[in-house]
Amino acid sequence: MIKFLIVSIFCVSFALATGYLRVFTSDGNEIPLKSIDYSIQAIDGLMSVCITQMYTNNRSHPIDATYTFPVNYHMATTNLTVLYSHDNSVLVARLAPKEKAREYYERAREAGEGAVYMGFDGVQKDMLSIDLGNVLSGETLEVKITFVEKLKTEDLSWAIRIPTTFIPPYPSDGQTSRSSQASVAPHGAYSMTLNLVVQSLSPITRLISPSHDIVPTFDSDNTRAVVRLKNEYESPDRDIVVLYRTSEIQHPQLVVQKSSKHDTYAAVISFLPFAEYLSGLRLDTNRTQRYYSAKKYLKAKSEFVFLIDCSGSMMGRINQAREAAKLFLKSLPPDSYFTFVFFGSNYQVASPGTSVKYTEETIAEAWNYLSQMDASMGGTELYQAMEYVLNMPRIDGYMRNVLVMTDGEVTDPQGTINLVKAKAGSTYVSAIGIGAGASRHLVQGLAEAGRGASHFITEDETITPKVIEALNNMCVDRIQDIQIQWPTKPQVSYEAKTGFYGQPLVAAGIFRERPWGVAVISGYRSDNGKYFEKTFDLDSMKYREGEEVYQLALRLALNNGSIEDRETIRALSMKYSVLSDETAFIAVKLYPEQVDREDVKEVEVPIMQTREIGRGMVGNGQLFYMDSLDNSRGAKKMLHRTVHPDANYMYEPLSADGVNLEAAEVISSTTKKDKKDLMELIALQRPDGSFELKPEIIKKYLNRSVEDIKKELKDTDLLHTNEKALSTVLMLIILDKEYSGASEVSLVRTKAIDWLDNNGISYEAAKLEFKSINNAKTDL
Repeated sequence: MIKFLIVSIFCVSFALATGYLRVFTSDGNEIPLKSIDYSIQAIDGLMSVCITQMYTNNRSHPIDATYTFPVNYHMATTNLTVLYSHDNSVLVARLAPKEKAREYYERAREAGEGAVYMGFDGVQKDMLSIDLGNVLSGETLEVKITFVEKLKTEDLSWAIRIPTTFIPPYPSDGQTSRSSQASVAPHGAYSMTLNLVVQSLSPITRLISPSHDIVPTFDSDNTRAVVRLKNEYESPDRDIVVLYRTSEIQHPQLVVQKSSKHDTYAAVISFLPFAEYLSGLRLDTNRTQRYYSAKKYLKAKSEFVFLIDCSGSMMGRINQAREAAKLFLKSLPPDSYFTFVFFGSNYQVASPGTSVKYTEETIAEAWNYLSQMDASMGGTELYQAMEYVLNMPRIDGYMRNVLVMTDGEVTDPQGTINLVKAKAGSTYVSAIGIGAGASRHLVQGLAEAGRGASHFITEDETITPKVIEALNNMCVDRIQDIQIQWPTKPQVSYEAKTGFYGQPLVAAGIFRERPWGVAVISGYRSDNGKYFEKTFDLDSMKYREGEEVYQLALRLALNNGSIEDRETIRALSMKYSVLSDETAFIAVKLYPEQVDREDVKEVEVPIMQTREIGRGMVGNGQLFYMDSLDNSRGAKKMLHRTVHPDANYMYEPLSADGVNLEAAEVISSTTKKDKKDLMELIALQRPDGSFELKPEIIKKYLNRSVEDIKKELKDTDLLHTNEKALSTVLMLIILDKEYSGASEVSLVRTKAIDWLDNNGISYEAAKLEFKSINNAKTDL
């Protein structure tokens, strides 16, 4: 029996599993891939990743193997090695111009030699393809790949997101990438293991995985944790997500590096803008917190365009997307314009020609329009829909904010990103990627080009909290027109163009000379237009050996298009060992006896699909997608994971007692009621924030009639005479009882309380008059 093993590692090689499930293809041969091992090291926001992928070939002849797999858009791919077991030889791949690398690979393969090639999959910067040529019968291989990445934050925690699965996109004309035509592995075809090491100079105060059950082991001072999966050999049917927080996450970070390999220096700066919002807040809690100013949110004058993916692959998510869009609609600031655009193979517009004013009439029309939304629009073509939105007539005095929500790939991601980049400054674009099929290249690229924020949702997470988080980012403070002045002119430079509260603002550079002096990051605050400036003393930093800062700086610069000359890209890519669009990894192994090419068979290693999507073929050859999970049960399971204080995947060494809830409201996902109940309630809110009075709703949730409730009030009480105020107070009481702390209702609640304040009514004082309601238990 012939064994062919491929192991793809990031940093560290693991012991391979001794047993595995045998899965066969239609021709009776075993699927080569058997397991994937992930080794990850995260140090205060900088991450290195090492993956080991093991394949077994049961064929009695040599093979050419190809495999395509997802990576993060901002990951710098830095190294590739291949271990051949029959003679324990190791090939260290080198970067070469892409065309030359492919030429070397094909020449070696046709000559019967061993060969390895790795590069980006077509135009997709979030998919890698590996070609392994002339793998001998009985050979065992280990293919090791290394990456580095600057982490983003979620919920004021460093967010580790490792893609492990992929959904081949809905087919459309013009798609030529391998991933668009890849076959899919059945669940259980191969397993994965995880070894995550988190280190920090300050204690780790939060460690949680929304995606997997994990087992953490901490050092005595909580500055280092080793994390493994509870089920050691799980099937990689969803992306790995781990969030961790340190006690000093809000402090700026500066790393300066000098490598013995290069005659240059590198530096990276990272800090959280609006640090004044953090003062006095406890960060040693597992609770998610909201820190923005409600008053500033309500005063925002903006135009909102929600671009929603309604392609066939959204079938399993369309109900959640519909509810999220309705919640988005109800949560907009009172002085707004809005519209919705659905896209698939084509696009549809709720209000053709322009956005509409936020009124009761337009809200009702949009609500009905959203109720008819379904996943029947075919493929995922965003370019034309985005072009329409960007060219819509402007509304004077209102900043245009666009939110894109998608779960798949598009035909021309870079073309769409370039389209957005051309309008940067006049239109802000944010994006939400749903599940493993979401293109990281597209989602992160759109947000970076559009000076917005990007968000990702795992298969188990609900959509609505991320939509509200994105809306918060659109309306509240941000730092705009960011520039960095380095003390020494950089060879390569990158800086984010917009800084959001709770998201790290990153600048990085590579320098020919030692950067003595002070670096200055400046911009303008959106809330008051005031000049913003922050300085960093590079002289005070000790240099750290290594190359990851060089590689990170170059990857960021390549992603944002600040280096355009192709020859320059090739030269920098090969000098600092960072894969680019212009380069690829190549290695050739000379065999004592060349392989007879007539004996070689081609083998495609299938991609593991996410567990939520089932993919099949219908008679005309088109794809259809099926949700294989009960959404309501899946959502409740995830929500339980998010909020349960004793779950074994969650670590919180410090007590949450004493959290300053006046400065920050606790946010979690809705846990008590079904989303239909929530939609029933928020549908009653008017554009100004007040609520319509529905006696049957009051009776349903409070077990009291409106007439009985009024009896508790004095005849002179404003709530007794003002039905609009009474209904608003009662609806707030219902929301607080049924959805306490839920992020979905945070903005709806903010609008209602502000309306009461503007009418001389304190909600906190008013609700005390209804003691019998506050103490009563509902039957729901």
